[in-house]
Amino acid sequence: MEKKIFKNINSRKLKYFLISLTISFSVWFFGRLSEVYQSDIQLKVAYTEVPSNLFSAINNPKTLIVKVRAKGFALMRSQINKYHITLSMGNLESKSGIYHMSTENLINQIKSQLPPHLEFLSVNTSDINISLFELKSKKIPVNAMVNYGLMPDYIIDQISVEPDSIVISGSEEELKKYCSINTVYTILNKVNQNVSRELKLEIPQDAFNLKLSQETVTVNATVERFMDRLYELDIDQINSSDSLILKTFPSRVQLVAYALVKDLKEISQSDFRVYVDANKALDNSSEVLELHMEVNNPKIRSAFLLEKQVEYILR
Repeated sequence: MEKKIFKNINSRKLKYFLISLTISFSVWFFGRLSEVYQSDIQLKVAYTEVPSNLFSAINNPKTLIVKVRAKGFALMRSQINKYHITLSMGNLESKSGIYHMSTENLINQIKSQLPPHLEFLSVNTSDINISLFELKSKKIPVNAMVNYGLMPDYIIDQISVEPDSIVISGSEEELKKYCSINTVYTILNKVNQNVSRELKLEIPQDAFNLKLSQETVTVNATVERFMDRLYELDIDQINSSDSLILKTFPSRVQLVAYALVKDLKEISQSDFRVYVDANKALDNSSEVLELHMEVNNPKIRSAFLLEKQVEYILR
């Protein structure tokens, strides 16, 4: 019984102690919050009234750190609810095509938008470079960076990019860096039919203030099947004369030509010429002459002789 009474007394003492401690802390805490302090607060920034012939650099700050003086209550509220300000870009100073906001202009705009319970003290402008560039533009070609893994007996007949060029905009110095732009690198495997793909443009990593007229292009590839065909031709002679006539062994040679299936019917033996140079026989210690080939039809994609040399005699 005595133990129970003693326990109840200790419990009441602990409760009174905790209540007293809470009251004391509250009085001390709210007393401290009613005092005036200096502190840094963060302001979220939006930009307005940007002239149509200028554009904002992407590294313009999205937030500003401002030193202010205020009561603890106000400072605590500013940490919980971030303040937003807008900076007008309508009154800037120009130098060499770059437009800067002056420190005085920046401070005046910040002061005018701070709530009355926050007294502005300073802003660190050494790390802030709020600027705009005079907008320049130029047209550059687009390179399709596509690796086509073709099925056997197929080739790429034609590749086109739509559009084949785009307009880039930025500062004059920035535009000097770029003469063309690539699509993202793409691999296509087992291709045996026409291909059309929309690909993103690869924006260079150092293109900090570059704007593109569009971010994607369409790459088209015409895929055709090809075949080879065997032809047998007489060997012609050049630089021959009545006193310099050769007889070659053999007198006819074979060649293989490759063309699109749709073009094979338009290719004939007359589109080729195989010959030797008779003059080479006069100062040639060898008993063979090199064979030469001419191809006179642009629809022939490639051709090669099955023999590269022939034997000969003078007659």
